[in-house]
Amino acid sequence: MPEPEADPIGIWSEKKLDILREYLTPYSQIMRTQEWCKGHYYIDGFAAKGRHVSRGARQLVDGSPLLAVQTDPPFERH
Repeated sequence: MPEPEADPIGIWSEKKLDILREYLTPYSQIMRTQEWCKGHYYIDGFAAKGRHVSRGARQLVDGSPLLAVQTDPPFERH
């Protein structure tokens, strides 16, 4: 099955994804150490496609769904 065409994104979206990328791993590490936390899930109510094309660099950029599944330690569910 061919990959669907990637949406173009601007610098503001790339910056948002950079922030999310830096945030996900520490968040997941912290949540795993909490005794009250029986599992932590990733829910993204505004997720778009898994990959985008940078308008500036013309390169593929992983979107928030792919960043979430690549997080280590992983989330219990997505």
